[in-house]
Amino acid sequence: DYARAKELLERVNRAGVEMSDMARVYARAGQFRSIHEFAYTITNSARQRFNCDQAAMGVVRADKVRVVCISGLDDVKPRTPGVHHIEQAMGECADAACPVVAQPRDRWEDSGLADDGLLHQRWRASVNGSCVLSIPIDGGDGPVAVVSFRRSAEQPFDAEDIEAAQKLLAPLAGAIPLVTRATRPLPAHTAQSCRAAVRWCFGPKTLRRKLCVAAVVGLVAWVALGSRPYRVAVPAVVVADREHIVAAPIEGAVAEVFVRAGDRVEAGQTLLRMSTSALELERRNLEAQITNAELRMAEGVAARDPSAASIAQSELLTVRARLDRVLERIGEATVRAPHAGIVVAPELADLPGRVVAVGDPMVAIAEDGSLALELRVPQSRVSDLEVGSRLRFASHARPELPGFSTLQSVAPATVQREGRSVFVADAALPEDQAWLRPGMEGVAMVEAGERPNWWLAVHRLVDKARLSFWFE
Repeated sequence: DYARAKELLERVNRAGVEMSDMARVYARAGQFRSIHEFAYTITNSARQRFNCDQAAMGVVRADKVRVVCISGLDDVKPRTPGVHHIEQAMGECADAACPVVAQPRDRWEDSGLADDGLLHQRWRASVNGSCVLSIPIDGGDGPVAVVSFRRSAEQPFDAEDIEAAQKLLAPLAGAIPLVTRATRPLPAHTAQSCRAAVRWCFGPKTLRRKLCVAAVVGLVAWVALGSRPYRVAVPAVVVADREHIVAAPIEGAVAEVFVRAGDRVEAGQTLLRMSTSALELERRNLEAQITNAELRMAEGVAARDPSAASIAQSELLTVRARLDRVLERIGEATVRAPHAGIVVAPELADLPGRVVAVGDPMVAIAEDGSLALELRVPQSRVSDLEVGSRLRFASHARPELPGFSTLQSVAPATVQREGRSVFVADAALPEDQAWLRPGMEGVAMVEAGERPNWWLAVHRLVDKARLSFWFE
């Protein structure tokens, strides 16, 4: 980031490094294929520049220094004693974050530029008293690498050597991490990223991060290993299994309607009344004809005319039969409920004034106890349903009062409902929802067993992909 780059720039400026030197180092860094090749170039140049017997470079990884190259050696074996001493000395220098030197004390004047380290003394003892020096390369957040030098005891290091080495190595502070990241293989990238993530999560003063990571890990484990009930949500409507259609008993206009859709009626309750004005006119006409026939029959009896009296009597019987039929039709004009139930015909408000023929349907009545749920199941979900499954129904009218029932049957073929092909499934009406009326709609959620959480999250996308793409 900007702050780190600014701090690094200030460090190299304090070391007396020119920007041209840094640009040249970064330009050359891009030409190397590995950090080892880059390190060999640095150590060989530094060894020649300071007339040393040996130069080595170690890279700081996970707060530990690993020797990557030693001048004059094609292969660095970490288990060898010589490499082990160098690596320990480099670690001491990285911990001190300043140059560390070990050489004869009478040949070294302390100038405040270097410390005398115990591990460097051991390294010096292992190389027969030669002078050794380690210089850290600071990347801003601590050393990113350490370069160590060894010279003969007759050529000790002085302050000018240390200052010159710091100036030479300072531009490498940004190039070394760059080359390391750019040239390491994919497994190394992955391992480094994992280590960085672990340090970020479980380092000191990271309680919140640990809690967040624990929550995320728990969520992932729950999704991958847990399961929960799978429920299929489908539209449902209240229907009547047994309906009785009340047809028009006579021809004529509907005068009055006394019920509405959804009303509960009892057997014999008046539903509607047909207009009887024409029948009343015919009744009065027939009554007048009866009166006239009775008078003529009486006159024939008085005149001792049997034939006239017989004709009048026959006419009287005929007219009276016609009047009985008219009176019967007037009685039929009042339509009554054939049995108790719920009125389900939705168009009753349009009946008054309508002229109907004999037998035209007018009112539909659903018997008590005949209401049920009709589930309209899409084709993509019908295979998830099983007869006997428990379901929950919530109506749009009162969603806060859901009821529970059991799936009774699933139709083997599709039917058309509202322009769509669906499978019809039947379920009993919830017992505690007597207020439901035919035609009420809602949503039924049918239990379809347990499913893995990951399947519940992706099964719709997987089904869509299977329908959209070709899979063998």
